[in-house]
Amino acid sequence: MDPQNLTARVYRESLADKNGVLVKDIARLNRPLDNVITMEPYPETAKQYADNSLIVKRWNGDKKDRFFTEAIVFLECKFYEIDLTL
Repeated sequence: MDPQNLTARVYRESLADKNGVLVKDIARLNRPLDNVITMEPYPETAKQYADNSLIVKRWNGDKKDRFFTEAIVFLECKFYEIDLTL
């Protein structure tokens, strides 16, 4: 989320190969990194930007899983801070 209430997604084309491990290159979002939080089920892909990464359980399709609904409160709190690094 950014101040204009926009979101961005980082897909496979934004991954970089670092020593045989694919990592998210959030610098490609072209915004200040202190305004970026990623939600990632794979810690190894978030190593390069660990301060910006929230490691989450991978969603398995369970419609009763409310993790992301409950995470909204946390994200909204972080949204109103200037520095969003974790």
